[in-house]
Amino acid sequence: MNDERTARWMSIHPEETFLVKRLDELIEKAALGTFRLSFFVDPRGLALARARAQAKGVALFAYGGYEGAERVRLLFAPGGLAGDVADGYENSETMELGLVEVHFSTSDETVSHRAALGALLGLGIKRDALGDILLAPLSGRAALVTTDTLAPFIAEHLHAIGRTAVRAEVARSLPPELLHKERGEERSLFASSLRLDALLKEALHLSRERAQRLIQKGAVKVSFRPVDAADFPIEPGDVLSVRGYGRIYIDDVLGQSKKGRIQLRVRLLLSP
Repeated sequence: MNDERTARWMSIHPEETFLVKRLDELIEKAALGTFRLSFFVDPRGLALARARAQAKGVALFAYGGYEGAERVRLLFAPGGLAGDVADGYENSETMELGLVEVHFSTSDETVSHRAALGALLGLGIKRDALGDILLAPLSGRAALVTTDTLAPFIAEHLHAIGRTAVRAEVARSLPPELLHKERGEERSLFASSLRLDALLKEALHLSRERAQRLIQKGAVKVSFRPVDAADFPIEPGDVLSVRGYGRIYIDDVLGQSKKGRIQLRVRLLLSP
């Protein structure tokens, strides 16, 4: 990231005020010499936590049930432990994680991430008590990471995802086939610039005005940060999340056409 882009991305969006307050409370207690375990956060929450913990001299460990997890739980520790081996803390036992495996009919395409999350929230579970939701529809299996205290509750009460009957049980480990994340549809596209609205227009086949309205009403995040500025600069490695549409992964900027349009390689992981 360039300096201007970094400053804009690391600035606190109004929607993040409560998250930052909760993180700061945990960091302050860790600075006084106690361990503090957090709720689940996405990569944006992790980035904010790292920056704020470092500023206070507090050690931070993160783990989400498997290597490469998107949503993780954080352990804030006294600063003297900053040099300790992460493996001693970044594990399911220390982070008090629980796993739930879910079985369903392999022919049902309605078992989506959105439907699974909706079913869990319908049980009265808060989003920050849930880690990643992993799906393998072709094998009729799914799994989710949560806290060790919530896992038995979910296993007992989760009987359906949407209209699909499911059977849930507490698991000791994640099935290997669930760890292969869907990459999405690879596509090359041309945009007039690297502005957020320009990329949404081309990737989702929207008018520029429609793309701007989505941004203005808070339906778009850039690498998990809420963004309401249409001119927000996009870089390779960004993940654009658009409510109601899905995700756009910006893999690379390939160059410019003779007409000055910018060619990008992206991956689309859109909602059904």
